[in-house]
Amino acid sequence: MKELRYFYCPDLSTGVYATLPQEIQEARALLRRREELQMEAQQKAEKIIVEAQNEASRLLSESDILKAVQNEAEKIKEQVISECEEIKR
Repeated sequence: MKELRYFYCPDLSTGVYATLPQEIQEARALLRRREELQMEAQQKAEKIIVEAQNEASRLLSESDILKAVQNEAEKIKEQVISECEEIKR
């Protein structure tokens, strides 16, 4: 049995790519572009998700602050009413 030997020849491989039919080269370029677009879309989607999460957190924080202010205002109102009633007596 004969032993097969493989050789790497960079000049040959680049020459093969250069002689591929134009359609194959265009197809490869389209595949690369599709992958780039998919990566770009994924990055944009991740950015949108992070921004949405940040906005939701901000709104919840503002809501919590508003509730605390309303509670404090209600306490002050009750205190003023109580003091007014004492003054009337």
